[in-house]
Amino acid sequence: MGHSFTGSFGLLLTLTSLSCEVSKKTDADNRPPPRFFDKGASSQGRATSAATENWERMRQCADQADRLAARLKWNGSTGDVGWGNHYNAVSQRCFVIYTQFDSKKMTVFEELYDGFEGVYLGNRLIESIGNKDVICTATPHPWTESLHGVDCAEYRKFLQDRMEN
Repeated sequence: MGHSFTGSFGLLLTLTSLSCEVSKKTDADNRPPPRFFDKGASSQGRATSAATENWERMRQCADQADRLAARLKWNGSTGDVGWGNHYNAVSQRCFVIYTQFDSKKMTVFEELYDGFEGVYLGNRLIESIGNKDVICTATPHPWTESLHGVDCAEYRKFLQDRMEN
């Protein structure tokens, strides 16, 4: 009987040492091997990362628009004032548009800024009655070109290119 006890004890000891070996395996050992050609998973990860980064930049752009409004003292004391912003992911720029309605002249004055740099990019004066453009100015390169008069259709395209995407 003593022999079978030793045999049982030896078997138990062997099983215990085997189970210890199995429990030493990590989760990494149980993971499937990486798939080098699985483009869907990696592109999905990149898309999620880009979306997260874009969301953060949109939030920063909105904050920057508020700072610009405070710095330039946009407050509505001279008429109805509003501003908005757009983070353009293609150009990775923040654009802020400021509008002011003058009820005496029945005009809307619109200004476009680079929100991150606080640089003035252009403006447009619009007659409220008939929604007619009066005058437009723009500069695509504020550090190298001065603000100059442009055709208002060109300004609207300039504005659209920055406020979309």
